[in-house]
Amino acid sequence: MKRKIFIYTFLFILLNFSWTLAHAGTKVLLLIAEQNIGEHYYYWWGGAIAEEVNLSLVESILAQSLTKAGFEVIDPSVMGKLKVKKPYRHLGLNANEAVELARSYGANLVVLGKALATEGAKLSGTTMVSSSANITAKVVRIKDRKIISYLSASGDSVHPNVVSAGKEALEQAAEELAEKLINELQITGEEK
Repeated sequence: MKRKIFIYTFLFILLNFSWTLAHAGTKVLLLIAEQNIGEHYYYWWGGAIAEEVNLSLVESILAQSLTKAGFEVIDPSVMGKLKVKKPYRHLGLNANEAVELARSYGANLVVLGKALATEGAKLSGTTMVSSSANITAKVVRIKDRKIISYLSASGDSVHPNVVSAGKEALEQAAEELAEKLINELQITGEEK
């Protein structure tokens, strides 16, 4: 019995490790514009010098999950003094613009999308406020500009602070999107 458990465990680790190695070196650029309750959309490519930017909450969660799965996530803050060219400094990038921007960073894949948290109703008899978040994204392969996947995810939260409720809903949606994204890439075998 112990031998069977050992063999199954070994096979699971081996398969997981080999899948991770298969995607090692596949570079992914995340372009997710994010808006929490009471804020404007935040998107790092909106005119900042790359070394001055931070990933949004959603991008950070996606980056952690993709890195664990063996992908190399491009962090614009470590790309030196590369500036985003003026034509690409707007919120509504299309797939072709995203590909051009991703090429300048040496990416193999780009994840382009929007994340939005909205305020819901107050819970009767409490100070709690509900919030929901939705993320839509598409994955584009750089070498042939092919959209290889369309994804969406959502999250809900209740919190006494409306901004915190939005943040929690965005986190929940990002975790769901990360799982879907990794599963989709694993199924399609898309990489470099």
